[in-house]
Amino acid sequence: MKKILLKTVAISLALFTYAQTTLAQQTIVEFDGANNEFVITDWTVTGPGFPLPDKISITANESGTLAINNNNTYKNITVKVLFKKQNQAPASSIMCNYEIKDNNGVAKTKTGLISDNTSATENVLIYNFNNSDEFKIKSFRLYNPDKAATIVYIKISGTLATLDVEDNYLDFKVIAQPEFLTISSEKEATLSIFTITGQSLGNYIIHTGDNTIMNNAKGVLLLVLTDEKNAVIGRKKIMK
Repeated sequence: MKKILLKTVAISLALFTYAQTTLAQQTIVEFDGANNEFVITDWTVTGPGFPLPDKISITANESGTLAINNNNTYKNITVKVLFKKQNQAPASSIMCNYEIKDNNGVAKTKTGLISDNTSATENVLIYNFNNSDEFKIKSFRLYNPDKAATIVYIKISGTLATLDVEDNYLDFKVIAQPEFLTISSEKEATLSIFTITGQSLGNYIIHTGDNTIMNNAKGVLLLVLTDEKNAVIGRKKIMK
């Protein structure tokens, strides 16, 4: 590889309009009713169903829609939902439909999904839309369950395809030296480093304040910060 002049480079995210690459699977949203994490104002439930911080109840043949604040595009979007086990003997599976929509109202749907009721406490329903196109998900809807469905956990994830800088992500500071990076962050996080082609160069724990990360890779690097739930909270593209 051609040698480059040794220099210190401080990169601002404002210098880049966007970066296109395929990165690792990322969490888009995740809510656990066991920790009262559902934001009820983000949900619209039809019929006599209701949203609460610990559960989202959807009556048979009705629907529940989750609004998602997301500015990235994803491939291979996967939705995992856990339903509270119904008081039935024997417990039965739940059949329902999934729908995701982008910011233009374009929808991807899957009908006739059936949950797995092998768990002792919950029915599990996981579906991967397997979308190869880049999709900016703005809402998720579960509709027409064949019986009352009580959601106690939901996680939506996908392969990050395009980084959109028009967001409110953490603006962490980066100083790049030939053999290491200095990362200044206002929050504790996990730093993932990728090449421009999406190859992972490692994951590192970032503490509040200045952090020194040994890294001698050259060229364009993508830096992604994620929180304890693997949700993206910051990212930059730098040149070394």
